[in-house]
Amino acid sequence: MGQKVCDVVTVPFAVGGGIGSIEDMQELFKIGVNKVSINTAAVKNPDLIKQAVKKFGRGKIVVAIDGKRIPRAVNHRGWRW
Repeated sequence: MGQKVCDVVTVPFAVGGGIGSIEDMQELFKIGVNKVSINTAAVKNPDLIKQAVKKFGRGKIVVAIDGKRIPRAVNHRGWRW
């Protein structure tokens, strides 16, 4: 899918979902993706962020955090991370 988007989009864009390794990122950058978004892999392997930034630069890596609204939650004004 990333390649199809690269073929038609003229603005910078990020790809996320299922990215769990430096090799995954390398493949996406090869086809023209501007940034990669890491979520679950960043939680499971925080060192992956350091490795990715070292290899590709901090401008190429985004860490995504999905929040969930919890009614009457005490922390974070009702948001749970």
